[in-house]
Amino acid sequence: MSSVLVQCRGDGRLSVAGDLEAGDDTAALLADLFGADAPEDALGAREAGPDESNSAAIGWLEPWDPDGLLTVWPDDHDAAERAVLEADPPSWFGLPAGPELATALADVHIGSASPTELIELMTSAQRLQAWVEALRVCAMAAFYRRRADEATAVADRSPGRVVDEPREVGEVTGRPVRDPMRSAAAEVAAALRLAPSTVTDHLDVAVRLCDTFPETVRELRAGRLTFSKALTIAQSTALLDVDRQRLVQERVLLKAGSQTPGQLRAACRRTVAAADPRNLAQRHVEARRERTVTKVPLPDGMAGLWFTHSADRIEECWVAIQALADLAKASGTPGTDSVSEAGAGTAAAAQRRADALADCLQGFLNNGADWLGRTFPAEQRRRPHIEVLVPVGTLLGLDDTPAELAGYGPIPASVARRIANDGRWRRILTDPATGTAVEAATRRHDPPAQVSETLIVRDQTCRWPGCRRPARRSQRDHVRKHRLHGVTQLDGMAMFCDAHHDLKDFGSWVVTAEPGGVLRFQAPTGHVYRTEPPRLYPSDLSPPQDDPSGRQPSDSAYEDDPPF
Repeated sequence: MSSVLVQCRGDGRLSVAGDLEAGDDTAALLADLFGADAPEDALGAREAGPDESNSAAIGWLEPWDPDGLLTVWPDDHDAAERAVLEADPPSWFGLPAGPELATALADVHIGSASPTELIELMTSAQRLQAWVEALRVCAMAAFYRRRADEATAVADRSPGRVVDEPREVGEVTGRPVRDPMRSAAAEVAAALRLAPSTVTDHLDVAVRLCDTFPETVRELRAGRLTFSKALTIAQSTALLDVDRQRLVQERVLLKAGSQTPGQLRAACRRTVAAADPRNLAQRHVEARRERTVTKVPLPDGMAGLWFTHSADRIEECWVAIQALADLAKASGTPGTDSVSEAGAGTAAAAQRRADALADCLQGFLNNGADWLGRTFPAEQRRRPHIEVLVPVGTLLGLDDTPAELAGYGPIPASVARRIANDGRWRRILTDPATGTAVEAATRRHDPPAQVSETLIVRDQTCRWPGCRRPARRSQRDHVRKHRLHGVTQLDGMAMFCDAHHDLKDFGSWVVTAEPGGVLRFQAPTGHVYRTEPPRLYPSDLSPPQDDPSGRQPSDSAYEDDPPF
């Protein structure tokens, strides 16, 4: 029995391939189907005209062959279809990763591609993506080296100073730069729209890949390795000396291209342990320095905490949390969140653990002190607290417009009202045209506190491009130095975190205030970025309803509404 594949391509051409013998009944059947002589040589192929391709489409998928003469088993089908693809390949098939492949893929019509072509398209796109990532990594490393060389040259011209001390190096302002490498990281973060804290890791990985792992970069550039795998090799060897890092790379790189990311991570862990078995304790010390707690925003008014510490401390915390959850169950006193839910007292074990941890930390915040009674430091003259911006209609129960939780974003009206029941209220006025805060009332009489409260509400976070540090934990700053004009007004001030306040004052960036609270940032390269205060209200993006007043859609408070 012969195996055969007939494929109707998107461009109207018909391809026939298979293992045929002269005189085979299959050849005669194909001749009847296609109205022409069937191919008689092995893996032969022919092209059909438009009329023939239409006739071929009729009957090919019909189950009219009871003897299974044209049955193609999956393995044979894949092999035969690939044979067709290789016999008449598209322009992009088999091209190496690079600009030629990118040009060829730009003309691909995905809707008309066969399953085999789609698989090849995916792999080609992945190889091209790896090539682009290699280009980005090399550019980031080169930029970092360039800025480091400039900082070193300036340090050499400043006897008695070290690199992180102020020096005259400003390319635009002529002002001293306290930390030139932080400024370099800020340039990359603004250009790539990355958080400043994230871009530092990206730069470190880029430099290490180019300096220590050139073979990995070459594999990445050739498209044989994805960036996630290159990142795995760099991160898993970070605590080894350079010679052992390269030894691990040499051993894992052979199979890395054919492994999944999980398999590669496991291989790296085993290879690292084998390459440096005696320094496990030292690696633990180094890893322990990376302990952290990170807030992770989640959808639907939820968030999480990512808590990393040494294994023994995490186990202690887990046992304590479990004990608090068991105590709540045994005493019949559900956590704060369980009480507010239907079916109180029926919370699952995981929910009780979450409530126990939340109630424990909430107790510290409510008391304003730790377990030893030490008072928490004030933030902008107020004890640490959460802040929720609630429209007056939501607060009074007239509507359910979402509220804004500082540091997170929109939360349901019901949650906002629950928080407001036990909170202290302050009046906030917003500009009806822009939705930004223009005044925040307070009981305090000293003008500096009044200005701080208004700025905190208006800015919400540090105003540096990409920075998400809460305004409450940032510093109030005159965009233009007060000593230069002696005026304090809202449009001329902004909130900056410690690092970016320092970078603004001692860096070679130019920061200017524009109307409406907009800030203009000019990087040392001359690139310009702008940030503006978040729009607090109106926040309702539901489809517009008929307005009895006859107001037209162009009167919307948003000048650039998304095209919903």
